[in-house]
Amino acid sequence: IEYAGDGHRSEIFLKAVHKVTPTMGMLNDSEFNDITQTLKRSDIDITARQEQKDQFYKHCSRIIESLEGELQAITADLVPVKAA
Repeated sequence: IEYAGDGHRSEIFLKAVHKVTPTMGMLNDSEFNDITQTLKRSDIDITARQEQKDQFYKHCSRIIESLEGELQAITADLVPVKAA
């Protein structure tokens, strides 16, 4: 994310976004997608870009917390299988 909008290094960011786009689509999170699309743009100023990066990191943390909660809910419902 630090390479977003950073001249030639932004290609690294753009390639990474391209690779994870299908996974991001599975999250079905339009706000997260909007933030990512904004970061892909080269025409935003440095202050706006930093604000978007901050939002990106916060949103990633919320997604991770949500997924961890889902995992806990799923595993809590599992009944351990005893070895014979």
